[in-house]
Formats: sequence, C-alpha cells, structure tokens
Amino acid sequence: MSQKNPAGCVGILGALFLIFIVFGVAINSCEHSQPEIASAPPPPATNPPPVAAPIDVGSSYDDLAIARKMVSLANFHWHAGGFGVVMLADFTVVNNSPWDIKDIVLEARAYGASGTALDHNTRTFYEIVPAHTARPVTDFNLGFISDQAATAGAEITGFDFCGNHITAVQLAAIGAAQKQIAAAQVATNKIRATAAYAKALAANQAAAEKGDAYGLLRMGERYRDGEGVAKDLVKARDYLQRAAQAGSPTAAEELKKLP
Repeated sequence: MSQKNPAGCVGILGALFLIFIVFGVAINSCEHSQPEIASAPPPPATNPPPVAAPIDVGSSYDDLAIARKMVSLANFHWHAGGFGVVMLADFTVVNNSPWDIKDIVLEARAYGASGTALDHNTRTFYEIVPAHTARPVTDFNLGFISDQAATAGAEITGFDFCGNHITAVQLAAIGAAQKQIAAAQVATNKIRATAAYAKALAANQAAAEKGDAYGLLRMGERYRDGEGVAKDLVKARDYLQRAAQAGSPTAAEELKKLP
C-alpha cells in the first residue's frame, strides 16, 4: 500500500485555490464591467435653446449716461480725523435726475502743498437719494490720507438706479402723452369757450332786439371791436346811440370815443 505524498497534496490544493481565486476575480470583473457594456454612449451634446437674460434696467447705459449729467457733488469740505490719517468729508449729493439713485461711488484725491497727488481713494455711499432732491452727508469716511495732504477733492463716478426705474424712453413717451393731453384740453376749452361765446352773442342780440340797454351796449361794443362779429363802426354807433337813449351812461361815454 503506497503512502500519499503530503507535498503533492499541498500542491494540488494550492492549484485549486489559485484557480478559484482567478475564476472569482473574472466573475467580479464581468459584474463590474457589465453596466459599462450595457450603457450606450451618450449622444453628442447639443446646444440648449438660449435663455433670455433678465433685463437689468438699472444698468441701462443710455439712462445712466443721462442721469450722470444730472447728478453732482456740492458743498465739499474735508478734514483729517482718526489721529490725522483718515479723510472725513461733508458734502451734498444733488440728484436733479427724474430717477431715484443709490450706492453712490465717490472718488477722492488728496494733494500735497506742492500740488503732487498723494492719495486716491474710492468709497461707496450706500444710501438712496430720491429724484429731484439733495442729500447732505456729514463726516463721511473717504479712506486714509497722508499727513502731508494740503488739499483734497472728490467727485461722483458712479451709482445705480433703485428698482425698476422708468427709462428715458418711457419718460419721453410720458412727456409726449402729457403734451397731447394738454393740447387736447386746450382744444376742448377752446370749443367750450367758442360755444359759450356764441351763446353770449346770441343773448346780447336777443336783448338788443328787445330794446334792452345792456344788450344794445354790448352789441355796439362788439361791432366796434369786431368781437364775434365783423367790425362795423356804423352799426357800432347805431347800437351805442340806442343804448344811450335807453339810459346807458357807458354807451354815452363810448359814443364820444368813436372816430
């Protein structure tokens, strides 16, 4: 009876173990790669339809350009504060534009006694200045300043509109509409005045025909001045004479003035 070789058994078992490991790795590799094989490659990317950007009326170049000509800095005075290293300024923001503005950007410059530029600072005044108003500001910090600064100045270099402002084009349209309304009102008033004038003329004529002194006087004046009727001094004299005879002292005086 032959004896089993322990070394051979160990070799067989090791080979079987190695085969098992390789087979398991292959299965695991297939399982992990399966989604990639099953997944179709994505289609070529297409550009999505453009989305309209929201209109920022506060950044309209034309309106800002118009407004900048109507916004200014006035009554600028400064002094050194904060141990002499900070420029503190008093000034007035004058907004003559038809728009409310906010976040006013100020640019300040300081100069030495020789006129040499020493400091250049930019600060933003985060407040609202309504249309057609002036906003005084006191002790506004315009940044650090040299202890050799002798003179300084500042100017407004930018700002923004508050909310959805009415554009210059809309303002122009509103102005045109207001002019049309005013013109229509004038025309309406003229029509009403003409109607009232005609009514008064008819009343004066009716009264004169009845021998009324005032009616005769008014008709005389109308023909003298061409008021609602063609100017006729002969008819004017006739009406004024009859009015004077009817007892109108005014008619008697007006007769004396006729040529």
